[in-house]
Amino acid sequence: MLDFQRRTRAGQGDVQGRSVRRISALLSAVLYGTVTVAAPLLFPVFTFDEPAGPYGIGTVAYHWIDNTHKETSTLVAARAKRELKVRIWYPASKEAKGTRAPYVPDSKVYTEAFQQESGLPQLFLTSLGQARTHAVEHTALSDAEAAYPVIIFSHGFRGFESQNMFQVKQLVSHGYIVAGINHTYDSMASIFPDGRVTLYDSVKNTESEIEPLEKPDRGPHFFNQPSTNY
Repeated sequence: MLDFQRRTRAGQGDVQGRSVRRISALLSAVLYGTVTVAAPLLFPVFTFDEPAGPYGIGTVAYHWIDNTHKETSTLVAARAKRELKVRIWYPASKEAKGTRAPYVPDSKVYTEAFQQESGLPQLFLTSLGQARTHAVEHTALSDAEAAYPVIIFSHGFRGFESQNMFQVKQLVSHGYIVAGINHTYDSMASIFPDGRVTLYDSVKNTESEIEPLEKPDRGPHFFNQPSTNY
């Protein structure tokens, strides 16, 4: 009799355990489904307005190493040379077909960098990797003109080369070539062809170095000084 009661209680415990697991699995599925459906509604993928000019937009990225310029960041070896990622946008045919370039080259890297910079939860940045620009990768330069004026875009501290894409696309669509420089260790993130990732170097860019650049009373000769930071 006692053995029968023990088996009965054990069986009831197994049933209760399976019920709890089923309820937990069901709640997890409901929660996942809710987040999947709600996230695009609460945090929709942002889009860029159509370029207003007569040209389409092409783009290509370069990785350059300056063997005459030493890297000043403390995060690299003493003899490392200066490396830069540069993205160029240029006028192309309106009919150009191909892969549209993403807003950021690696959503995981940039989402984490944005999160560290802004303090926002990553949930608010989920659409970053899905944003696409109007620029077609590696398409031909438009032959409508023999030459085009060139604009250099240089981001500020903790920025990145395509941060002002809403301006770049309009300029290019009206016949300008724009070269965006990603300043390694001064930018939010730099991603090199071999997979290396460098982030903002807060040691190199101390407040004592940044503050003088922000002062308005630099004097008339400030802009005549040669620049060594690029």
